[in-house]
Order: sequence, then C-alpha cells, then structure tokens
Amino acid sequence: MLITKVIEAGIKWLLSLLIPGAGFIKAIMAIKDILVFFVETAIMLIPALIEAIPFRVFLPTIKPAQTSYS
Repeated sequence: MLITKVIEAGIKWLLSLLIPGAGFIKAIMAIKDILVFFVETAIMLIPALIEAIPFRVFLPTIKPAQTSYS
C-alpha cells in the first residue's frame, strides 16, 4: 500500500516536470490531497463525536410548573 502510493507520487511528479504548467498542476494536486485528508478525517471523527456527546444534551430541560400560588 505504501509502496504503491510512493510510486504513484513519483510518477505524478515526473510527469508534472514534462508539462509547462507544472506548478499549476502541482497546486491542484496538493489542494485535492488536502481536501481528501479533511474528508477522510471527518468521516472518522464525526461518529466518535456523536457517540461522545450524551443524548440528554439534545433534550430540552423541562421544569414542572409551579402549582401553588402562595
């Protein structure tokens, strides 16, 4: 898995050197990688955060009405 990613990154870097707009392509790839990282991290964190918050936080606190008028 790691070796495959390293080889892919090396091939993309070599191909980007052959293209005149290499900086633009590298910037687009970097933005895509950052977005993928945030989405993957959010997918892992959201269920953990939902489980960590007690359900009673979402329920409104209802106080009984005062019945005696003294």
